[in-house]
Amino acid sequence: MHLKLDEADINILNHLQINARISTAELSLLVKIPNYVVKSKIKRLENLGYIQGYVAVLNPNMVDKKFEALLFLKLSTNSNEFFETFRALIEEIPEIVQCDLMASPGDVLLRIVTKDIKEFGEVTLQKIYRYGGIESNTTHVVFKKMKGTYKIDLSRLLSQCIDRFYPKKN
Repeated sequence: MHLKLDEADINILNHLQINARISTAELSLLVKIPNYVVKSKIKRLENLGYIQGYVAVLNPNMVDKKFEALLFLKLSTNSNEFFETFRALIEEIPEIVQCDLMASPGDVLLRIVTKDIKEFGEVTLQKIYRYGGIESNTTHVVFKKMKGTYKIDLSRLLSQCIDRFYPKKN
């Protein structure tokens, strides 16, 4: 799929990952292409699904969400019907900010952000465990976030793009 990208596309994606609020005028100066081209490239990147959306990354402490935990769940069944029901349940719980199906002894990894451990207990006991279908669980409390980013490294993709458009002469 990335073969549809050129160097300008990748540079635009890199800049938008750092600051999604950058104006197209500023972006055109940084990537050295006209503003109207930047606008059309961004629209194309959105339509192709490279850009899934734009968000504001909040400081959890400032919005009274100071407790974070990772909850590994081993589910008692792996039927498609159960997974779809479970996925729908997870969508209904706003404290679950991430849910990943894992290739490990635990089937599902949930990232849960709450006000405190008491609220975490309420979410797990009253919203998740009461549903059933959970064989076992392991909770890991986050004491301090060492790194947290949504930025995806595109340097390899950029070098492949440059090599494709500007092949090395032998």
